[in-house]
Parts: sequence; C-alpha cells; structure tokens
Amino acid sequence: MTHAKKRCASVVGKGRDVVGQRKDGSFVPLFLSVSEFLQKSNQHHGFIGIMRDMTEKQNAIDAEMERKKSEALLMNLLPRTISDRLKVHGDDHANVQIADAYENVTILFADIVGFTDFCSDRSAMDVVHYLNKIFLKFDKLVDQYDALEKIKTIGDAYMVVGGINNDQDHAIKVLKFALEMLTCIEEFNDAERQNYSNAHQFGIRIGVHIGNVVAGVVGTKRRFFDLWGDAVNVASRMESTGISNCIQSTEVVASLARLHPDLFAVLERGSTEVKGKGYIDTFLISKKGGEKPMEETLRAHNRISRQQSILLHEKLEMELYFPPNLSRKGSLVSINEDKQKSYFRHLFYIVIGIVMGLSLQISNYKALFG
Repeated sequence: MTHAKKRCASVVGKGRDVVGQRKDGSFVPLFLSVSEFLQKSNQHHGFIGIMRDMTEKQNAIDAEMERKKSEALLMNLLPRTISDRLKVHGDDHANVQIADAYENVTILFADIVGFTDFCSDRSAMDVVHYLNKIFLKFDKLVDQYDALEKIKTIGDAYMVVGGINNDQDHAIKVLKFALEMLTCIEEFNDAERQNYSNAHQFGIRIGVHIGNVVAGVVGTKRRFFDLWGDAVNVASRMESTGISNCIQSTEVVASLARLHPDLFAVLERGSTEVKGKGYIDTFLISKKGGEKPMEETLRAHNRISRQQSILLHEKLEMELYFPPNLSRKGSLVSINEDKQKSYFRHLFYIVIGIVMGLSLQISNYKALFG
C-alpha cells in the first residue's frame, strides 16, 4: 500500500460495506475500497482494491446497540435515578437498598368504572385488548408531563405520581393530567359508539392526595419501581370512595387547586368515611366552569346512595327474621327450617316472659291498692 501511494499521482474513489463469504460458507462483513491511480512514468491507469475484515467492529456496533436497547428498556421500567444506581452497583445491587424518602409528592389513583361488568361476558383476550387501548392513551398523556411518573397498573387501576423528580408544580400537573383522563374516557366512549351500536360505556373514578412517601425497588426478581406510605393509602381511598367521572381529593390538594381558579373548580363534598382513617373532608375538582355539573353529579350520587342504603337495611331486617339457607336448589332459595323454628321459639319465650311480667305487675298492684 505504501509503495502504491508513492507511485500514485492521484487516488480517487470511496469505500463501501459489503458482505463476503468464507470457504466454510459463513458470511463476514467487509469494507471494500477501490481506488484509481495514474503512474507518472508511463501514464498508465491502475486500480487498487482493499478489503478489511470488519467482524470485530461490527460486533462492537451490535453490542452497543444491544446496550442502548437494554438501557431504553430499563428506563421504561424505572426512573432514571433508580436505573443509574442499579447500573452503578452492578451485580451487587441485590445487597444494596435502593429507596429514597420524598416529601409532599402528589399521588393519583384511577379506576375504570364498569370494567368488571364488561369482563363478565367477554373473553380474557378481549378484556386485555380493551384495557390496553385505554391505558395506551393514558401512557401518551403521561409522556406529555416531565413531572409525572407512571408507577404501575393493578387490574383496571392506573397509578401515577408527581414530584419525585423535584418538580415544584407537580400537584397542578397531576390535576391537569386527571382532567385529561376524564376527556380521554369520553373520547374513547364516543369512538366506541360510532363503531358499535351496543358499545359498553366506561367511566373513571380518580383520587388524588399529597403526602410523604418512600419510593424505590425491593427484592431481586422482576423488580419494579413502587411507592410506600400512608399517603399512598389515602390516595387509594380517595379513588375507591369517589364518584364516577369525578376527581376526588383531600383538603391539601383542593387548597392548591383553589389558588388557580382560572384552571379548576372545587366543590366541597363533605366528610367521607375512609377505612383506617375515620372521616376525612373530601372535595371534588373539575375544570373551570364545572361547578354545576359537579353539583348535579353529587346530588344524583347521594340519591342513589340513600336508595341503596334503604334496600340494604331492608335486606338485613329480612335476613334477621328469615335467614336464608346457604344451600340453593335450582334458582330457589329454601329457608333453613331449623333456624326459623329456633327464631320463633325464642320469640315465643319472649312473649311469654312479657305476659308473665305484666301479670306479676298487676298482682302487685292489686295487693297494694286492693
């Protein structure tokens, strides 16, 4: 090559990647360059072809691509701060606790209303198909907010947190995201109605709370990022005790929402019984100008709740005097005759006791007053 360069007046041409074949039939990546040169002595043209084995370089390129794919997958499963620490600790990550405490983060839980009934008469694959369509829309919404992290899905529930990356406006961004979730469900239902006349209509129940948490990963198998703390439980209860197609929050969230009347409307719902916490003041949050629809929704919800309470009370009273037998024959519920006789026997003794008591009182009265 050095000898050829000395005799060349000019060298032209470009190289290219090609694939060669070895004698054993295997293929090898090559870099082929063909150059033309002009001899000074006799003005003859010549060509030089050079092939380089690029196997090592190609292996390095492939390894780098796989590394980037692995990092992208890890970043999709874990926040960057957690994934970076896992990479730093390497094989020793099982012996290192990767968890941090965060103050005043915003936690959101959302649950698809009506999905349980939807699942009752459909195949599991059909259920997953619909759930994936809805959650993909939520995932795209999360990507629009740098302050938010999707934590996980639990059945038909969706969990998001804001503030673990030190963003200061995380509460407002979470509430904006919640409003977009409501719009997303409406658009999904509209699209389904256009495609299917008897399409199932879904609702969504959203709960939001602000508090302190610990966030990180635990265990060594199938690790994923999660949150722990009382604030997580309260946010979950805000969702479970909420109203369909409404955002229910605690007072701390509602106070922040009231600071932005150009974005949100806040309606006080009143005290709501929360498991493990007693009664908590709860609030409904909607977009600006949504006070009247929220009030109508709340009145309708309270009316239905009262009717359900009356029906439940009547059912309990019936079961008190006529307890149903646990065994069923066909579609009829037979009454347990032994228990029924026992209840009537006790009732008979009570009546006899009352009569005897009254008789004794009358006898005493006659003895005293003649």
